[in-house]
Amino acid sequence: MNTAMPGGVIRALLATIAGAVLANGEQSLDTILPQLLDGISAGDTNTVVGVGVTLFAILWSMWTKMTEEKKEAVVSSLMLKKRK
Repeated sequence: MNTAMPGGVIRALLATIAGAVLANGEQSLDTILPQLLDGISAGDTNTVVGVGVTLFAILWSMWTKMTEEKKEAVVSSLMLKKRK
């Protein structure tokens, strides 16, 4: 696993929580997180779509980082073969 992946997941989760705080006004995290989970379990369309978009962004970020890592491995492999 690329070492940048956990950081990307944490950043996406923090952005989601920050968005929830901004959307819900001056409520505290003690009330916002349970509301988020209640919205998911109740099937609230806005909440489910928001969480879905966040998961999509996380997966997209992971896919991009994995393909970058593969490209670097291929290039370094080719460079080593070229030198021999």
